[in-house]
Amino acid sequence: MAEIAILRRVREDREREEMARAGAQWGACERTALLFGRAVFGVFFLYNGINHFLNREMMTGYSTSKGVPYPEAAVAASGAMLVLGGALIAAAVPEPWPASVPLAR
Repeated sequence: MAEIAILRRVREDREREEMARAGAQWGACERTALLFGRAVFGVFFLYNGINHFLNREMMTGYSTSKGVPYPEAAVAASGAMLVLGGALIAAAVPEPWPASVPLAR
């Protein structure tokens, strides 16, 4: 059993090293495409967050019709989250924790 665990760990270490080497071998074209994609994706959310504030009355009316409690606060909060998230994505700020880690315990 211990030998199997050791072999598994060695294989996993090799795979990790290969993945790291493959990531390090990205050329300028791939990095530029990734940066451009992040910028477009982030600006999309940034634009929609600003749109929340510019069309606040319409958004509040829609959320009221859907039965959202405290619709004014919900529109402001969702707009703020969209602006902040979009700006962080567009600026290519890395997330402080992996997406697979649950925030609530």
